[in-house]
Amino acid sequence: MSAPNKSFFSGLHLAVTGFAAFVTAVAAIVGLAINQGWLSGNAKSGTGGAGTSVSTAAIPQYSVEPLALEFQPVGPSTASVKVTNTGVVPIAVENPTVTDASHFGASVQTCAGSVDPGRSCQLQVTFKRAPGTFNATLVIRVTGAPRATEVAIKATAIL
Repeated sequence: MSAPNKSFFSGLHLAVTGFAAFVTAVAAIVGLAINQGWLSGNAKSGTGGAGTSVSTAAIPQYSVEPLALEFQPVGPSTASVKVTNTGVVPIAVENPTVTDASHFGASVQTCAGSVDPGRSCQLQVTFKRAPGTFNATLVIRVTGAPRATEVAIKATAIL
């Protein structure tokens, strides 16, 4: 008996189906890699597989409370601002700055060094009392973060 006669097109159908399955699998793997941040350098897991050169650098993430401070004519002349690491890697809070250094000061208080994920630290803002009303901005920078956070400051004093 001779082998059945198969046309070229019947074999082509199987090849196309196999190639479509391969493309679907590659698309699924690429989708997973994008979702996990492996292709953007923002890996969620923080580890690559053995023998890989996947970048696991994560962008520092943090929150700041409060986003506005107000010093009253009578009362404390210092206030704290809380910086919380909401990301997956330690953060380094840089020395804060104020836009009106003649009336306000800022220090890292407990934010020296690195702040581990889930932990918080305090910045201290000081109002150098003088008669009048003053406005300034506290600028908070975290090393590696895409932008600084600004805290509005208002102070009134009667001397």
